[in-house]
Amino acid sequence: DLDSLQTLYHEIALHLLHLIQYVDLNVTGIRKILKKHDKQLPNQQLAPIYLGRRGKPSILLQPLLADNDDSLNGLVLVLETSLRELK
Repeated sequence: DLDSLQTLYHEIALHLLHLIQYVDLNVTGIRKILKKHDKQLPNQQLAPIYLGRRGKPSILLQPLLADNDDSLNGLVLVLETSLRELK
């Protein structure tokens, strides 16, 4: 049924938006914690290691710090397009 499919897509898009906001909040928190750490212990800086100012960022943080994550943007575009087509 078209209405249930549209509702499902809407719910997925909403969950995806919440996930993106959660990730953004956590990355902001990580940056603030590292900045405070580096300010208090200038000889043991961690931000360059984790955020990639010198070399590559930590493999665990790379997807979160990417300015343009094509896979996530692609998913958002597919959801938006699908919702428009259903209307």
